Amino acid sequence: MDRFKIGIISTSNHSGVSFLTTILAAYFAEQKKITPVVLELGSGSLYYSLGIEKYFSGRSFISVFEEERNQENVRNIWNLHKGINWALQTPQDYRKNYDFINKFRLIYNVPGDLLLCDFSGCKVGLSGKNIERNERNQLDETWQLLREMDHIFLVIDPLPSKLLEGSEQFAHYQLSRLPIKIVINKDNQGVQHKELQNYLQTKDVIWIPYLQPELLYEAEYCCLEPYGMDKIKNALKEPLSKLESLLGVDYFINPLFGQNEVHRNIRYFRRNIF
Repeated sequence: MDRFKIGIISTSNHSGVSFLTTILAAYFAEQKKITPVVLELGSGSLYYSLGIEKYFSGRSFISVFEEERNQENVRNIWNLHKGINWALQTPQDYRKNYDFINKFRLIYNVPGDLLLCDFSGCKVGLSGKNIERNERNQLDETWQLLREMDHIFLVIDPLPSKLLEGSEQFAHYQLSRLPIKIVINKDNQGVQHKELQNYLQTKDVIWIPYLQPELLYEAEYCCLEPYGMDKIKNALKEPLSKLESLLGVDYFINPLFGQNEVHRNIRYFRRNIF
């Protein structure tokens, strides 16, 4: 199944990867009348924060991870809510390890018009000789999964201590040649834009405003995805429109996205060798 694939990742923890993923999914579902699919490939916990149990009370929420692990067909699994297919890790999945092949297959097989991959907690390319072999393998796998994305949003928290925490990660992304766009989350009047842009060595960024914590708390208490609240939707209308313009949505929802025959053949080969 070939469609436009967007990866959302960050340089430091708690920067807003899952937040941006759910916001984009809800925005595209509402504005473009398509069915996005949200796939958790990192350590996210959207199952809890979105109150999935409440939404799926009386009906089954199927774990695509467990189905894939059992070599079942996931192409017809729809966990639909608010026009979005939620391919999330369940509480049972948190305690299990899913390998690179499982995740790769899910990227190409979970159903939906547009794929949004949540890479919360994932890291890449850490240097040093003291890295455990398992950790090194995870870093390599993240690189490989990111290379399958057509576009990547790198979410950055502008707090200076967070910038320092993620400085090594950011350096790796700068050298990666991946199709990355920088998204500054939690922007507020205390952020010195010019100094931050000098540090990032670019002015080509999208600014997401800082939202009052009580709005996010209210969303979770009410089991709402954030975009479902009018105050949040109105605050994010302009930056989301800019993100949409970067992607060319009207173009990439075309099922023939594949630009030329060679590219289409490469993608066909990739998704059929596993």
